Amino acid sequence: MYNVIGQNEIQSTWSNMLASGQIPHAMVLSGDDGYGGLSLALNLVEALLCQTLRNDAESGTKVSALLQGCGHCPSCKKMSDLTHPDLHVAFPMLTAARKKQGQKARGVLNTMLKVNPYLSVDTFLNHFNTEGKKNVAGNITSEDVKQILSNLTLSSFAGGWKAQIIWHAERLAKESNKLLKLLEEPPPQTLFVLIWQIYLQTMHHILQRLLPK
Repeated sequence: MYNVIGQNEIQSTWSNMLASGQIPHAMVLSGDDGYGGLSLALNLVEALLCQTLRNDAESGTKVSALLQGCGHCPSCKKMSDLTHPDLHVAFPMLTAARKKQGQKARGVLNTMLKVNPYLSVDTFLNHFNTEGKKNVAGNITSEDVKQILSNLTLSSFAGGWKAQIIWHAERLAKESNKLLKLLEEPPPQTLFVLIWQIYLQTMHHILQRLLPK
């Protein structure tokens, strides 16, 4: 779906994982902002939901070493527009723009990613910064978390997997507590992909909370 140059090792690992059917319920991608994590995550979900790849896996056909869907089946076409009903994406938004432009934000995100798969969150948020304020920061709110919880209680539209991507999950702040139980005990065939711009102290804090005692 998105042309991410490099990252061949992780794409190959994910491709083998999909082919074997050994898919975890949660993944964390971390790195500097603008490294292409969101595009990689969307490519992963496209391959996971792709009807052609599912049929190939069931028939034992070898899949590509790079992570991608076929691009032609109904599922991939919906993924191309970020309109697949089993794909859920949460991302930071500016408080001032949330009410006025929140419904258009997902389409804007998709358009910007197609132009630049390495889109940074600051570039995305500046699109909505109509007042020209400096150092604006977006957040993921409690309402976003409620929507995540609601989305994942529903059955899969296509009868298979459903996926929740959280772009810049570090901006959840205290709202992340509400997601811990769902991360620990997710519904069947549910994939979480958390994309973090993580500093060492933040990573240590998160691992302390998520890893078994």
